[in-house]
Amino acid sequence: MSWVHPYLLLIMLVPFVIFAGLVLTNREGVARVFDTAVLKRLRVDGDVLPVRVRNFVLLFAVLLMILALGRPVIEHGERTVALKGLDAMVALDISGSMRSRDIYPNRLVFAKRKIGQLLDAMPGDEISLAAFAHAAFMLAPFTTDKAALKQILDGVDESYINLASTNFEALGDLATTFLEKKKPKILIVVTDGGDPKALASFQTILEEANITLYGVLVGTEKGAPVLDQNNRPVTSPQGTIAITQRNDTLKSIAQKTGGDALIAGNGKSDMQHLADMIHAKFNTQKQGNIKVKERTELFVYLLAVATFLLLLGLMSLPKKSTHVSLLFSFFIFHFSFFTPAHAGLTDFKIIQTAQDAYKAKDYNRTIHALNRLDSPSPERNFDLGDAYYKSGQLDAALRTWKRAKGGDVDEEKRLHNIGNVYFKKKQYDHAITAYENALKVHDDPDTRFNLELAKKMKKKQEQKKKQKQKKKQQKKQKNKNKNKKNKNKKNKNKKQHNKKNQKNNKKHSQKKPNDKQGKQPKKKPQDKPGDKNQKPKDKPGQQGKKKKPEPKKGDKKSKASAKPGKKGQKKKPKKAQGASRAKQQRAQKIRAKEIKRLMKQLKGKKMQPKLYQFVGKKRDTSKNNTINPW
Repeated sequence: MSWVHPYLLLIMLVPFVIFAGLVLTNREGVARVFDTAVLKRLRVDGDVLPVRVRNFVLLFAVLLMILALGRPVIEHGERTVALKGLDAMVALDISGSMRSRDIYPNRLVFAKRKIGQLLDAMPGDEISLAAFAHAAFMLAPFTTDKAALKQILDGVDESYINLASTNFEALGDLATTFLEKKKPKILIVVTDGGDPKALASFQTILEEANITLYGVLVGTEKGAPVLDQNNRPVTSPQGTIAITQRNDTLKSIAQKTGGDALIAGNGKSDMQHLADMIHAKFNTQKQGNIKVKERTELFVYLLAVATFLLLLGLMSLPKKSTHVSLLFSFFIFHFSFFTPAHAGLTDFKIIQTAQDAYKAKDYNRTIHALNRLDSPSPERNFDLGDAYYKSGQLDAALRTWKRAKGGDVDEEKRLHNIGNVYFKKKQYDHAITAYENALKVHDDPDTRFNLELAKKMKKKQEQKKKQKQKKKQQKKQKNKNKNKKNKNKKNKNKKQHNKKNQKNNKKHSQKKPNDKQGKQPKKKPQDKPGDKNQKPKDKPGQQGKKKKPEPKKGDKKSKASAKPGKKGQKKKPKKAQGASRAKQQRAQKIRAKEIKRLMKQLKGKKMQPKLYQFVGKKRDTSKNNTINPW
C-alpha cells in the first residue's frame, strides 16, 4: 500500500495529535472540585456512551478522515498506452450566405450540428475551433475536451454572421500560423463554398504550408435567398433578390492538397466516414506513448468507517446538543449519498433497466425508469417520447419530443415522429408541416409517404366536413319548408272555418222565428188559439141536426161507412183540406232547407251523412199547429 498525497498526512497529523491530547487529558469543571467517588454517586448519566468513550470515537473518526485525505492505494504496476490522436483545426464559415434556409433550419445551425458530430467521431484527437468571414479568428485552442468545444460552438449564433463575402485567404493565413508546429497539418473547413478567385489563392497558401484540406459542404445546388438580420431577402441595387448556391469547387482543391470533401447529409454516418478517412490516411504516423499506473483506491472505505463513527459519537451528545448533531448528520448523509456524482454512477443501471423493459414491450416500466434519470438530456427525452408513443400517451410523447431538440438526436427522426403524433390525433395540418420540415433535413422515403398520406386524409376530412355542412343545410331547409307548409295549411283551414262560420251565422239569422227558438207560428184566422181538435164549421142549413158519431179505429162497421157512394159518409170540408195541404207543403220546404244545410256542413268531413226518411208515414198536423221538421 502507498500514499498518493503523503504530504497531507504530515500537515494534518501534527495538529491532530495536539488536539487529541488536550481533549483526552482535560477534565470537566465539576471533576476538578469534587472527588471521583462523590461524582459517581451524584451523577445521573443518561448518555449512550461515557464521555471518554465518546471522545475517543469522535477523535478516531477524524483520524480516519485525515488518512483518507492522503489517498491510500494498492499499486498494480504501470501500463503503456499508445496515443493515436491527431491534431486538426476545424473552421466554420459565418458569412452572410450561412443564414439561408435551403436546409433546415438554416445553414449555420446545420453546420454547427455537423461539427458536433465530427467531434464525437474524433474522441482522442486534439481539435481547435476557428471562424471566418471577411476575417478569421480562433474560437478555441487545441484540446481533447470535447464538452468544452461543444459549449463554445453553441455560443456561435447568427449575431456572428457578417454579410461581407467569405475571405478564404484570411483563413489560410490563420491555419498556417496555428498549424506550423503540428505534424500532420490538418484543416477541416465547414462552408457552403466561395468565390472561385478567392479559392484559387486559398489553394496556393495551403500548398505552400503543406496543409491537408478536408471540406464539409452545406447547402443545395438550387440555392436560396440571402437573408439579412431581420430574415428579409437581400436585394441588389437593381432590385433583384440575391441567391446563394453551394459551390463544390472546394472539393477539387481538397483533393489537390491530399485531402477530400463531402456534401453534408443527415445523420451521423457522413461525419464518421470523414473521421475514418482522416485516421486511415495518417495511421502510420506515431503520436507517442504514455504510462498509466493501475491501482485500487482505498480512501472510500476509510471515509465510510469515519462517517459511521462520527454519527455514533454525535448521537451520544447531551440532549441540548442533539439538534446540532442531527443537523450535522443530515449534511454528512446528503453530501455522501445524494450528490450528483452518485447519481451519475448509477445512471447506467437505470438506462440498462429501461432498455430491457423496452425490449420486453413494458413501456410503462420504461417510462418510469427514464424519468428517474437526473439529467434530462435530449437523448433521454427522445427515448422517453418513444416510450410514451408506444404506450398510447400521445400528448406526453408530443411534449417530450418537442423538448428533445439538440444533442445527438437526429432532427429528421424527431420531426418525423412529431408528424406521426399529429397524424394519429387527426391534426393533418400540423402533421404536414412536421413532415415537410423533416424532408428539409433529409429526404426520407418513409417521411415522403407519410406526407402524401396526410394530404389525402386532409382532403377526405375536408370533404366529410362539406358533406356534413351540406346535409345540415338541407335538413334545415327541409324543416323550414315543412313549417311553412304547415303554417299555410293552418291559415287556409282557419280561413275556411271562418267562412263556414260566417255562412252559418247568416243562415241562422235568415231563419223563421219558429226554428229552434220556441216561438209559436202565426195563427190563421179560422183557427182559435188553444183549440187543438177544432173542426170545420157546419154548412148553412145543417145547424141543429144531430151528427152521427165517427167510427172508431178497428171497428168493422167503419169500413162499410167509409166506402164512397154510401149514405152517411162524412166528407171533409174543402177549406180545411186546403189548409192542411199548405201546412204539409210548408213542412216539406223546411225539411229540404235543413237537409241542404246539413249536407253543406258535412261536405268537408269524411263521413256519410244520415238522411232522415219521411216516406210512408204522414204527420198528423191537425193535432198541433206548431210545425217541426223532424
